[in-house]
Amino acid sequence: MAGRIHRVSRRNVLQGMSGLVGAAALGCSGSEAQQQDQNLIACFSGKKKKHALAPRGAFGNVQNIVILMMENRSFDHAFGALSIDPDRFDDHDNHLGGEGRKDVNGLTGDEQNLDLSGKPVRIFRQNKTQLGDLAHEWDNCHRQYDWEGSGVPKNDGFVREHESDVVKGDKSYCATYKYFDKNIGCPPPETPMGIFTRNELPVSYALADQYTLCDNWYASVLGPTWPNRFYLHAGQCRGQKANKPELGMKSI
Repeated sequence: MAGRIHRVSRRNVLQGMSGLVGAAALGCSGSEAQQQDQNLIACFSGKKKKHALAPRGAFGNVQNIVILMMENRSFDHAFGALSIDPDRFDDHDNHLGGEGRKDVNGLTGDEQNLDLSGKPVRIFRQNKTQLGDLAHEWDNCHRQYDWEGSGVPKNDGFVREHESDVVKGDKSYCATYKYFDKNIGCPPPETPMGIFTRNELPVSYALADQYTLCDNWYASVLGPTWPNRFYLHAGQCRGQKANKPELGMKSI
């Protein structure tokens, strides 16, 4: 992340602690992070002067380790625009928000999936952040990854898998799944190819600017929520494929 003298590279962070570091690692102390919101925002946005701290062993001056588990989002969905050429637009003449970063392993702007009719659906600028839910159980995820089941993963089934669900109408996963007893409806079939930019995710992009951005971002299990949570806490999912708790598993 060259270009700003206060940025810390991914390599330096991972060499020191093999994980993600809280604000304290860059000179914003733990006490600052516990003060009022305006102080935390100022710390994140770089408005407070950061002083270089002398290293203390492998962990240096790290005071806090923050483990962040993202859910139902991919790196390309959230930060893929960083590597797109700034001159690129989508098929609807919306600017893709590309920033031309060569140091980020994101999108090129040429990515596409086929729909059920065989028509290509290219990535596009998504201007809504509340999208509704896309099916992401074990079988759904594997078809998204390899639509024909050829054994050669191509990430070619995202649009077709979601469209296959949408056409079920009121019986579809996206029409019946509820967040806090509320369903907001099925998003359009092309939704899996939508991406966000700095305008839609200003806080996430501000953090990416100031701190370390890990661009090789994968789930432990190509499946639903709970097995991935098990891996975070226990280093395994005990073969669980379904999206339900597993009692009695020892954590690490």
